[in-house]
Amino acid sequence: MIIKKSSILKNKNVIQNEFVKVGENTPNIFADTFYLQKQIGEINKISDLNKIFKFIKKNVKRKCDIENHLFKRTSKQIWISEYAESSLDYALVFESIARQLGIPTIHTELLDLTLKKQKIISTHSVCEVLFNGKFVLVDPTTTEIKEKHKAGCSKTKLENGHTYQVLFRGTDLSECGIESLDDLLTLNKKVRYNI
Repeated sequence: MIIKKSSILKNKNVIQNEFVKVGENTPNIFADTFYLQKQIGEINKISDLNKIFKFIKKNVKRKCDIENHLFKRTSKQIWISEYAESSLDYALVFESIARQLGIPTIHTELLDLTLKKQKIISTHSVCEVLFNGKFVLVDPTTTEIKEKHKAGCSKTKLENGHTYQVLFRGTDLSECGIESLDDLLTLNKKVRYNI
């Protein structure tokens, strides 16, 4: 499901139902949800999302972009390979695990406006999580949890001090026909979601 208007974020029933489903790029990684729950433990408060981060970082290491699998792997393929090449990889794995645990998670693709001013085009993948009726922005790459996050905002600032514009919100990139960095960057010209 692609989120085209901010008003849909106010309908938490839609978010609760739609964003626990698997996407083309974000299938369930584990056949047994009970095994996953046992590995991570209970998630009762926002800070417990750190348990998912720790589980991912323990099992998926950052690796330099040797073969450039960007936009070509599912979360399950990333998990099996035990390495991530980018923020996209970490976001896809986080989304799969959170959704399998029943936590509604929205894939959110950002354009770094701070670097754009320097003529550098850079995107970053994060997730927006609906947790206990409240939207929280999580960055699976840096493990940042931004509790003071306005759902539906078109721009956000992360701990690194950079300001980002939202390019896309949805289940995953496959819904948008994104298969390469060029595809993603064309969204900058016609942002799919901008309020």
